[in-house]
Amino acid sequence: THGTHIATLRTLMGNDICLTHQQYVSKTPHPRTPDIAVPWHQDNGYGQLAPMTDVTVWFALDACDEATGCLWVLPGSHTGPLLPHVDMHGLRGLEVSAPGVPLPMRAGEAVAFSGLLVHCSKAHRGTHTRHAFYLRYCEPHVRMVSEGGRPVREDGHSWMVSGEAP
Repeated sequence: THGTHIATLRTLMGNDICLTHQQYVSKTPHPRTPDIAVPWHQDNGYGQLAPMTDVTVWFALDACDEATGCLWVLPGSHTGPLLPHVDMHGLRGLEVSAPGVPLPMRAGEAVAFSGLLVHCSKAHRGTHTRHAFYLRYCEPHVRMVSEGGRPVREDGHSWMVSGEAP
């Protein structure tokens, strides 16, 4: 919440920034899993926010590439709209026919993207568990559509990391 990425977020979002969601990811190798371990989706397809001006920062704690299930993205999909998501093996996802582009990363690198960017993580076919961490940020006036329109600042898991709440 105090990393150097906050300055970049201020450039993208303005001074008032709220952390709304975080998740630590351990992706274990499973050569027999379906081809897509985390289906194509938009972050707003899981926890829809209004307005949809959120930014996710995904940190590679270990190097990741196509063999270890790195992120894949559909360039240009961040221009939206929010697409209808359906249940896919217990996760929410989208049917996508485009091949997408892999985002291999070295340990310590990060990527920032809109909650509307269509992305996935394919099967991990390596030999060692890989780890990542992502943080999802929004403006403090945002409402959680998926939670009945409740203000994000009323969620016990959200807090201000820059600026002031309205």
